[in-house]
Amino acid sequence: MIAIGIGANSRATQADFAVAIDGMRGLAGGVDVVATVDDLSALDALTMTTADLGIALRALPVAELLQRKEQCLTHSEHAQARYGLPSVAETAALAAAGPSAKLIAPRRIFGGVTAAAAVTHDNREGAGGP
Repeated sequence: MIAIGIGANSRATQADFAVAIDGMRGLAGGVDVVATVDDLSALDALTMTTADLGIALRALPVAELLQRKEQCLTHSEHAQARYGLPSVAETAALAAAGPSAKLIAPRRIFGGVTAAAAVTHDNREGAGGP
């Protein structure tokens, strides 16, 4: 299971999200689910992008992302100030991939979008699990 976590500013467009997902998918070797925080300012654009790409989207509450903050490898001042998270993209990827997930691609910036990827090898975890 490969999860791509996404963070973005309010100006992010569907094209921006598509570039970020495609870039991170290439780095991670695939994607099973895209995840983000449930109050992302550009959530509508991300929803449309993942639907166009045929990829499942999980919008997760901040409380769930906070449980994974110790595993982050990068730090965003914006995410820290707004959510108390070092990285929306990294925590979303980790949370969506499941309890034993590990980051395989730390947060990268693609224009106004950040993306990271996490993997778990237990198919029962994450978005596809019970």
